Amino acid sequence: MSNVILDSLARTTGKFEGANEQDRIHAREWLSWENDAIQNVARVRHFARFRPDVSQDIVNYFRPAAEAALDFLDKSLDGRQWLVGESCTIADLGCFGRSVFTCSYTHLTLPTIYS
Repeated sequence: MSNVILDSLARTTGKFEGANEQDRIHAREWLSWENDAIQNVARVRHFARFRPDVSQDIVNYFRPAAEAALDFLDKSLDGRQWLVGESCTIADLGCFGRSVFTCSYTHLTLPTIYS
């Protein structure tokens, strides 16, 4: 899901925005992180699903960063239900959608809270 669309919907509707200004900023920081870090998970998925002809060396190059991203997400959710504050925000929507989709076909483990 486009993070720009999530941001626009949150600003327009006031939903999934965060309880205060700090939460709103933090949610957008998560969207920036997702845009960067989850890309490695998407690459591993792409090669596993659509490009089995790609050298395993290339897949292995991206796999540690993909696993690190999912591990970071898992640790950030440890003892929490949401990434930011006490309710679902655009951070959760953005990270959940990409994480679930990209973990398919990769043999990567979803963060515990999403399993």
